[in-house]
Amino acid sequence: METHVFEDASTNVYGAVTYIRHKMPFEVQFVLSKTRVAPVKKLTLPRLELLREIPEEITELKGFKTLVQNITVQKPEHLIHYLLDKCPSWDKVVHVAAWCLRFIKNLQNTNDKIKTFLLTNEFEEAQNFILKYVQEHAFAEEIQRLKINKPIKTYSKLLALCPYFDGNDILRVGGRLRHANLHDNTKYPVILPKEHVVTDFIIQHYHLKYLHAGNQLFRSAIRQRYWILCAPVEIKRIIWKCVRCARLRSAFCQQLMGDLPPSRVNPSRAFSNVGVDLSGLLQVKSRKVKTHEDMPAYL
Repeated sequence: METHVFEDASTNVYGAVTYIRHKMPFEVQFVLSKTRVAPVKKLTLPRLELLREIPEEITELKGFKTLVQNITVQKPEHLIHYLLDKCPSWDKVVHVAAWCLRFIKNLQNTNDKIKTFLLTNEFEEAQNFILKYVQEHAFAEEIQRLKINKPIKTYSKLLALCPYFDGNDILRVGGRLRHANLHDNTKYPVILPKEHVVTDFIIQHYHLKYLHAGNQLFRSAIRQRYWILCAPVEIKRIIWKCVRCARLRSAFCQQLMGDLPPSRVNPSRAFSNVGVDLSGLLQVKSRKVKTHEDMPAYL
């Protein structure tokens, strides 16, 4: 049995078709075909042919170039990828995601549509949706082992954090603060990976919220809700990119001074150089003369 896949692309559409061929007896059967509309942004025909979706686990990508690997594995139509590419800040990402989730709910429940402004629980739901997506891609192996009640491997960076799932299936840091009079987000912060666009958005959000605070205050504020891996390095990297902080870090110019006079640098006897400093014109009043006019005086 042989599997034959044919694909082609034009400037408007691209597609692929799959057939199975039996040798004995000779027979060809149709299996599957897929067609898609080409992206709005114009691409070359070779790149359009690479836009097919093939799972990474059944595709050997080591022999291909980096561009081919990225186009083959990634799914550019994913909602979160689109939001992270288009939105400039964390607030904007959460806001747009909340509207998208409401739109999906309204499509599912046509008889009970929500038409008011966004509510607090919708913002929380959007944040949890994004955080869960980030964790599923950054800690896929750890999440898979925790769901089947298996211990995390010893080389994992999450081993020392004792991670667990909350009610929304979000990884949080475990600990010994169960009886502390603190908020649950403070006792069990959400785990975030390093060098991720969502992590950068959150750090930038807190950096602006606390008015470009220093590293210690900045890090303490983030720890109230999130636990970022290698947080000091990530925070320092974001602060170093801040334009306003870079201007405040700039060094002051040092004015070049003239040479000192000989009397200041050469040794001499006491009272070799004597000077008298006279004060300027002073306006005084006389007790003997009963007038309101001031009289000039000198020292």
